[in-house]
Amino acid sequence: AEQAVALGAALAGLKKQLCEVQGALSEARLAADAARRARAVELEQARMASARDAETLAVARGALGSALDEAAAEHARAGEARAAVAAAQLEVKDARAAAANARALAARAVTEAAAKLDEARLESAESAGVAAVARADLQVLRAELSTA
Repeated sequence: AEQAVALGAALAGLKKQLCEVQGALSEARLAADAARRARAVELEQARMASARDAETLAVARGALGSALDEAAAEHARAGEARAAVAAAQLEVKDARAAAANARALAARAVTEAAAKLDEARLESAESAGVAAVARADLQVLRAELSTA
């Protein structure tokens, strides 16, 4: 009988310990579940942050691509402008050469005209001399006719 009582007491102690272990296990499960939920929330937040980062990176890449395209276009426009300036400089050089040629031609024409004018003056002077001689001869003839 004492053994039965001792066994009953031991059994009651074991049941109590079993209840405590089950309670501790239950608390551990609850804590593990809470930890899993917290970890899942953290992972979801990390995924969302990663998605935002990827989106930000994609936007940044797009902006960089646009900036590079714009820079290439600006470089091309600058090249076209340099080519236009070079062409304009060649046109100015050609215009200066043409102006120098025109000045040389004009100077030659002025020189030739001056020479012709001098010749015409000389011929005019000679003609005036011949006319004066002819008038004098005519007067002499008139005088001779009037005395005759």
